[in-house]
Amino acid sequence: MKIIDNFMPIERVNEIYNFLSSRNWDFISELKSPTVKFQNRSLRHAGRSTNDYFPIFRFPLRHIEDFLFKIKDLYPDYMIYDDFVGGLNMPKDFSHVKHYDFFEDKHIPNKEDLIRFQFYCVPEWKPEWGGNTEFYGRWRNEKTEPDICEIKPNRLLQFDWDEFHTGTPWDNNQGVQRMMLTGYLFKKDADYAANKTYRYVFGRSKPYVELYPEEKEWTANCPVLESYPWKR
Repeated sequence: MKIIDNFMPIERVNEIYNFLSSRNWDFISELKSPTVKFQNRSLRHAGRSTNDYFPIFRFPLRHIEDFLFKIKDLYPDYMIYDDFVGGLNMPKDFSHVKHYDFFEDKHIPNKEDLIRFQFYCVPEWKPEWGGNTEFYGRWRNEKTEPDICEIKPNRLLQFDWDEFHTGTPWDNNQGVQRMMLTGYLFKKDADYAANKTYRYVFGRSKPYVELYPEEKEWTANCPVLESYPWKR
């Protein structure tokens, strides 16, 4: 994992948080998303309660264009697709389990073809509230003691698809939500990875252009975005 603090002006972090936390969004349901089914399989194996959804949601990306341009500048060799950027709002009672974003390396055989980011979009966060992200090694080289990324406002976390990780339980009485921006970045020309990832994460869910038909797609470095198979 790689951590970058003070990623953007804190005033913008607060504005984005207020926008995301003041609205109701549709989460990815188990009926439509293969990844929720696979995570529930791991939860049952661990003797934990399962989830009917995963708390990722998509929203109009014009509200975070400045954030996306900073991501683009930071990762110039990677593509940002509107379908793979969203919010992650983990409820307090959500069941967590250590997992890989992909369960078999045949999905993404070239490690550098796909990287993940999470951005802690919270106005404040105290260590005693919990909710950190823990990493337990890499594919087929897991470990017992985790590397811990603590939640901090304005912190960007980057990690690879083959890192074994989990969110952790949290609680506070301040009404602050555990809000994050999350996304998948694809190496240029790694079209197969984008196709597999969409089917694995979103399954039969509608693509961004159907969810927000009145919105202009964020296409700063994706001029042929509409040609990809998950749009059909």
